Amino acid sequence: AKVTAGGGFSAVLSTEGEVFTFGLSAGGRLGFRTKFRAQLRPRRVETLQEGAVDISSGAGFVLLCTAAGRLASWGDNSKGQLGAGHLQESHEPVSVGRPCPAAFVMQAVAAGDSHGLALDSAGRAYSWGGEGGPMTGQGQPLPDPLQVDAAFQFRLRSLPHWWTRPTAIRALAATRVVHISAGSLHSIAVTQEGALYAWGA
Repeated sequence: AKVTAGGGFSAVLSTEGEVFTFGLSAGGRLGFRTKFRAQLRPRRVETLQEGAVDISSGAGFVLLCTAAGRLASWGDNSKGQLGAGHLQESHEPVSVGRPCPAAFVMQAVAAGDSHGLALDSAGRAYSWGGEGGPMTGQGQPLPDPLQVDAAFQFRLRSLPHWWTRPTAIRALAATRVVHISAGSLHSIAVTQEGALYAWGA
């Protein structure tokens, strides 16, 4: 069981792997459609296809790792934080593409304000979202804001930007990561050898 607090809402993972959310409903952050501005009591996210083993909430979105080692997400996606390959919000869970090799599975997630992290069973860390900013640890140039705005406004469903999908963090490729955590604008990873890595603002 786990509880996680996002921007004006909360998500609860039960011991049976079910997810319940409550709080403000804007931008799909609760994982279901509702005509109300807020959900005052915990409500189960009924459209989840399988049980979850880890969950994390960002400012207006949720990331989770399923029992089968897959990633799912919902909510605000204006900076690519859902990892779905586009910038459109989702009011229901969407499956995130499989970034790790077939022999491994995802086992943990962490959500910052607008970026996500994931950890696979081989100790590889992945990041995405935040419009590719420093909190991803990828060291890539920032995208053209006009292109990002156009992609958002025209609701493009497939984007070439690396930060719209989980991408392995190259700087950590030679080490086995055992723990990840995300702050609002920064990220942290701990390795099997006890080394601590931090990046972002």
